[in-house]
Amino acid sequence: MPPGARQRGVKVAVLEAETMGWGASSRNGGMVLTGLKLGMQSIAGKYGLDLARRMWQCSLEAILLVEQIVRDEKIDCGFARTGHLLAASKPWSLFGPRAEAAYMDREFGHSLRLVPQSRQRSEIGSDTFYGGLVDDLSAGLNPAQYVTGLAGAAAGRAPYCVQARACCRSSGEPGPSTL
Repeated sequence: MPPGARQRGVKVAVLEAETMGWGASSRNGGMVLTGLKLGMQSIAGKYGLDLARRMWQCSLEAILLVEQIVRDEKIDCGFARTGHLLAASKPWSLFGPRAEAAYMDREFGHSLRLVPQSRQRSEIGSDTFYGGLVDDLSAGLNPAQYVTGLAGAAAGRAPYCVQARACCRSSGEPGPSTL
């Protein structure tokens, strides 16, 4: 449950068709990244700079929330602010990241670090790429351990925590569903 939700009168039911964490929630790369799938320059071009800035801020707050949940719930999942590297697989593929780094610094006040090929071995232990772009605010965790910890926290707080196939039915109409 989000911090402070119970104090605001929020009631939670956790419904899972399989065991908690059975699907993709425990089988991803465990990356807790800044931003969105598209670069912020593309998002600003499509939705405007004001909305892009709000979306960016939400991504930063999401990382902080995960970090807070891990700390408050004492979830042993290896959460660490390790940053992430966007690696250049071709010599010319650094042009986009360089432009994005300049844009992020100018429009969002967010510094990204360019890593030239000559320094990437010290960054990632490999010479495979042509350099890259590092965002030091990003984090990583073990997703299976994280979702297991979340399930434990939910079981202790949610009045209803249901793990069963076809656990609910909905008429498709607005209003409550049937458990």
